[in-house]
Amino acid sequence: MRAALPGVLILALLASPGLHASPVLMSTNLCADALALELSAPGQLSSVYWQSRDSRYSSFAKRVAHIPANYASAEEALMTAPQVLLASRRWQRRMPLTLLSEAGIRVAGVPYPQDWPGISAALLEVGESIGRGDRAVQLRDSLEARLAALGAAGQGRSALYLRPNGGSAGQDTIIEVLFESVGLKNHAARFGLRGWGRVSVEALIADPPDLLMLGGMYRDGSYARSTFLRHPKIQAMIDTLPVLRLSHSDLLCNQWRLIDVAENLSALLEGLPEQGS
Repeated sequence: MRAALPGVLILALLASPGLHASPVLMSTNLCADALALELSAPGQLSSVYWQSRDSRYSSFAKRVAHIPANYASAEEALMTAPQVLLASRRWQRRMPLTLLSEAGIRVAGVPYPQDWPGISAALLEVGESIGRGDRAVQLRDSLEARLAALGAAGQGRSALYLRPNGGSAGQDTIIEVLFESVGLKNHAARFGLRGWGRVSVEALIADPPDLLMLGGMYRDGSYARSTFLRHPKIQAMIDTLPVLRLSHSDLLCNQWRLIDVAENLSALLEGLPEQGS
C-alpha cells in the first residue's frame, strides 16, 4: 500500500456527511484538482492527485500540501469512500464504475474545454456536481468580467507559443483562443500548423513573430529536450522580441486560471509602443 493512503484513510474515516454542507470530495488528476481547489468548501476536498503536491508539476503545490494525496486508484476510492469522486472520462472508461456506485460513490466527470465559453460551462458543471453551484457562478461571472476588460492590446500583432523542444500550438487550440482574446494573431498558423505540433528553426528565422510566449512542461527541462531554444539564432530572437515567460504549469489545463495568462499577456502588450510609432 502506498504511503499516502493512511493519511487519506484517516481523514475519510473522520469525515462524515454531517460535518459538511457539501459532499466529501476526492479528486483524481491535476486538472480536476485545479478546479476542485477553487470550487470546494473548506474541508470538503479530502484527497488530491499526488502530482498536485509536487511543485515540478503543479503551480498550487503549497496550497494543497496539507491535503492527503492519492494515486487515482479504484481501491483508494473504495477504501476512503468519498461521496463524490472527480475524474476524467479516460479514467472512467477503465474503472469499475458499477462497483463504485454500489459503494455509494458518485463519479463526476471533468470536462476539457477548448474555448472560453467551454471553460465557463465547465465551472458550472463541476460546481453543480460537488454541491458548489453558487461558487461556480461567482467564478464564472468573475471570469467573464475579466475577459471583457482585456481589450485588444495586441493590435493584430503575431504571437507564437514556443516550448524548449520546438513544440507549438497552431489553429484550433486553446493557445489560439488565448491570443485572440487579447487581439493577437497566432503565428503558428502561418506555418500551416493545426493543433499541437512543432515549428522548424529555419521557418522561424525566415518569418519571426512579433511576440513570443515561452512555456515548457517539467519534462522539457532536460538538456536534450531544450535544444531548440538553445539555437543561437533562436536565442538572438528571444533577446530582441517581447517575451512572456510562463511557469511550467500555467497552460497545463484548459481551465479558468488561463485568464491569469491572458491578463499577463495584455499587460505585456500594453507596455509596448503602438505599431508604426
